[in-house]
Amino acid sequence: MCPEEEMDDTSLLLERLTSADTPHDMNLALAEFLQVIGVERFAYVAPNPSTSLLRTWYVTNYEEEWTSRYTEQNYLACDPLYQLARSSRMPISYSADQLGKSDNRKEKEILFLANDFGMGNWLAAPIHGHNGKFASLIAAFPSERRSLDTTGKYLFFLGALYFHHALWARLDGDSPTHQRPLSSQQVEILAWAAAGKSKWDISDILTKSQDLIRQEVAAAGRALGTFNLTSTIAKAYALGYLKR
Repeated sequence: MCPEEEMDDTSLLLERLTSADTPHDMNLALAEFLQVIGVERFAYVAPNPSTSLLRTWYVTNYEEEWTSRYTEQNYLACDPLYQLARSSRMPISYSADQLGKSDNRKEKEILFLANDFGMGNWLAAPIHGHNGKFASLIAAFPSERRSLDTTGKYLFFLGALYFHHALWARLDGDSPTHQRPLSSQQVEILAWAAAGKSKWDISDILTKSQDLIRQEVAAAGRALGTFNLTSTIAKAYALGYLKR
């Protein structure tokens, strides 16, 4: 698959998330997108969601037996990959060998069970918010298969952000009227950034200083409750500020 085709897949994911009638439709869109980029088994995990009575919001296609055991035993609290993802800002790849160096009995139990279900390598996309909220999309691979390549990891991260922000825009009832609104200049800057332009490029295009561009990007992130530029762009798409 060439890069242009892969980027078309992210555009299709965004369109499907935006037009989805239900969260279930969003889950299906995510699963199909991940399969296209080479991920067959995944779990999206959002602890303590604000609009759900559930302790943790799960979207997964893992085997039911694994998922039941994982949730019943509250493995999330000591899952070594999940804990590593919380301290990372970018996608991370790990193998059972790397994660299995701990002497923690519960961690070893998780990895031993994962091996029984044919999982030995993982890729995690961390999603951070300004208010300390955290979620992660995790892909699992067999021991004999390594994670995605560099392009695949980027698409995985972008898909995770699109899904996360679209899902909670729906569940929380977020819209531009429920958020602190972005200014027209902030939207224009984000649109250029989404088109692949650097802050230097944008300052040249708009004849504004780079300091102003940085300030406006930071202000847009605060308004949308996002942590970095990629996440800000993804949420701007989810809320309808940006269009494909």
